[in-house]
Amino acid sequence: MKIYDLELLISQYGDLSLTKIIDKIKGQRDFKCPKCNGIGTVQVQTRAESWGYWDAEYATRDCDLCKGMGYTYTEHKPKMIQDGWTWNNTWFTTINYIY
Repeated sequence: MKIYDLELLISQYGDLSLTKIIDKIKGQRDFKCPKCNGIGTVQVQTRAESWGYWDAEYATRDCDLCKGMGYTYTEHKPKMIQDGWTWNNTWFTTINYIY
């Protein structure tokens, strides 16, 4: 962070501590975004054709779940936990009986 950036922050927020500035920007967003892990941006893979084959390119985009803020108003969990996914160990036990 440069001195110019700090001067801009002081002119915008006044003489506040960093925790108060973070609380002011976050507002009511209490939960960390699980998609971007609190950063606010995600890398998206795009496909570009070059010389007859597909080449992967990566672009940085704002997170669509938290809209680039890094925190959300409501708590979001991974989809497997919300759907009630459970570990099924029957496949491993049947392989042990075959051999």
